[in-house]
Amino acid sequence: MCKEQVKTARSYMLLLFVITAASMASCKKTTLSSDTASLTVVNAAVGQRQIIPNFDASTPLPQYFYSLHVIYGSFSVADQLDYTGKRMLAFYNYIDTLPQAHPLVTVPVDLETGSVHSVFVTGTPAHPDVLFTNDTIAYYPNNDSTAGIRFVNILSSGESVNINQQVTPAVKEVSNLAYKGATGFIRYPATRSITSYKFEFRNAVTGTLINTYTVNQPGAQGLSYNPNLWLFKNNTLALIGSTDSVGTYRPQVILINNF
Repeated sequence: MCKEQVKTARSYMLLLFVITAASMASCKKTTLSSDTASLTVVNAAVGQRQIIPNFDASTPLPQYFYSLHVIYGSFSVADQLDYTGKRMLAFYNYIDTLPQAHPLVTVPVDLETGSVHSVFVTGTPAHPDVLFTNDTIAYYPNNDSTAGIRFVNILSSGESVNINQQVTPAVKEVSNLAYKGATGFIRYPATRSITSYKFEFRNAVTGTLINTYTVNQPGAQGLSYNPNLWLFKNNTLALIGSTDSVGTYRPQVILINNF
């Protein structure tokens, strides 16, 4: 191959690389549309093993099998939700998804462009309920070893709770958090010297321990296959279930990863 042919080949390869890189960058940008909103859906409805959200209750879902299924005690995030503006959300029990079926519960919302929200489906099949929150997500710079934690009380049995940090003496974090109450994201140091935070959720009237949750190694070095869920991030600890239940629907604290 002569020098001119080598030069041409190199120019062609360089052009191909630039086009490919530009295409990849364009693809990444399309996932961050400014015309969408983010909504975290949490299934905390005692007795509802799976719920299916319909983000536009005025239009039946075309295929329920391929719709979003949210298992009890878990959450799902719709990051690129195109349904912005005022609308009605509907939540169905998984086995009641025929077009003529009635939703378990509906909730009117106003999803502003670029906004972040959570919706907690709670209660029971006989008395369903919903908590909708506007989430103000805190930003933590890389030189600030901090984690944000929000506490939510969605016990279907309706008790108010106190939340303490289990140390000696105990540190009171939240007092008298009512049913469907939610705090803002509270800043906690997340340095490597901190081994854990252990939170107690107690009945606000009787002081009875309902459950605990331990945040382990909030400042640990994350790995690609096991990233740190706490450092520079915001998370929600939600108390769900019912003190009248045992087994699957007993009181428990679940972790919800926000941003």
